[in-house]
Order: sequence, then C-alpha cells, then structure tokens
Amino acid sequence: MPEKLKHTFFTRASLEELAAAVRAVYPAFLTKRFLKLVHSEQWSGLDRIGGKMSFASLLQTPGERACKIRLEYALHFMKKGGKLSRKVFQISEKRYPPGEHVITKSHSFVDRSTRKHHAGEHRLEVIVNGVSKAGRTFRLGAD
Repeated sequence: MPEKLKHTFFTRASLEELAAAVRAVYPAFLTKRFLKLVHSEQWSGLDRIGGKMSFASLLQTPGERACKIRLEYALHFMKKGGKLSRKVFQISEKRYPPGEHVITKSHSFVDRSTRKHHAGEHRLEVIVNGVSKAGRTFRLGAD
C-alpha cells in the first residue's frame, strides 16, 4: 500500500476518491472547493532541486467547541553523505472550530546559503500537537 500511495499521492483521481470517501461520511463536505484548493495541474519542478512542493491535509476537529491545535510539518532532507536530517516547520497554532479544515502548504527546494539540497529520497510528515499523523516519501532529483 505505501508504494501505491507514493506514486498516486497527488493525482486528480486519487484526490477525487478521497473527497468521495469524506463526503460519504460528511454529506456537507465541499468536494469542489477541496479539489480546487489541493489540486494543481502545474507540477513543473516538483521533483527537482529548485522546484516547489505543495501538499494538503484534511484536519478534522471533533466535539462542540473550538480547540487549540498546533500544526507543523517535518521534512527529512537528504544530506550529502546519504543520511536524512529532520527539520520541523510550523504551519499554525490557533483555535480551530469543530468541523473539517483543509490545510495547504508549499515548500521551496531552491538552494539557499543556509541549506543545500541533495538528490535522493526525502520524507514529509504532518504533525498535529507534536504527534506525527501522516507522512510520505518522495524523490528529489537534480536538474
């Protein structure tokens, strides 16, 4: 299953399947809005150093009252020696009302003076209140 997800993570068909599954449980789910927010046909540079990666998560907050949630994502960058180095980035820390929230974020893989990117397997994790809730591996290639 992880191999299948790795190759179909951001296809329109897989996002439509996800939206249909969510709508089956939550009839008020806004499928068209979700697809517009998380799907883009502009994928040039996604898998290359110098490109940009966009990702989305669906946050579901249960209960009847808003709750404070800290959202972060971690990238495990490939280092020159072939090992991974984890860096955590904050998305938000705020009170979310009950319901579903589509969280979108992008990360640039442009080389900077503070970080040089290397080709190879990288990993993305979505972290909610300090606990890793989702993740996937992706391959970043050289130009």
